[in-house]
Formats: sequence, C-alpha cells, structure tokens
Amino acid sequence: VRLCVFNAPIRMRDFDIRFENNQRQDVRVRERIGPGRCTRNIDLNGNRRDIDAIRLKYERIQRGWRRPLVRVQAR
Repeated sequence: VRLCVFNAPIRMRDFDIRFENNQRQDVRVRERIGPGRCTRNIDLNGNRRDIDAIRLKYERIQRGWRRPLVRVQAR
C-alpha cells in the first residue's frame, strides 16, 4: 500500500487500515508529501490482507482553492 498526493501538499500524520476480518493496522507516516509524490511502500501484516476501509489523518499545508487529492494504491 502507498498513498500518493496530487494538486497540493499535505502533512500526513498516519492512517489506519481496517481489514475484512475486523483486524486493524495503524501506519505512522509523519511526513510532508508534495504534489506528485508518494509515501514509501508499506507492507501489510498477515497473510490475508483484504482491505475494508482506510482512515487518513492529515493536514492541508496550503490554504486556497486547490484541495489535495489523495490516492491509495494497493496490489
């Protein structure tokens, strides 16, 4: 899993991944991510990794009309 940011920079705190079997994984990122940039690849725990939901905790750095677009990539 990795997160990519478009349009505007953000300050990513962390994100929580909830799996279909009701298990969770908390991932701490704590970095500034500029537009067109991505986080490091994050390996998920366990052998069954069916993602049900992801909750992001981040702050916008720039105020204005351009809102950040965050895309989650997984395979």
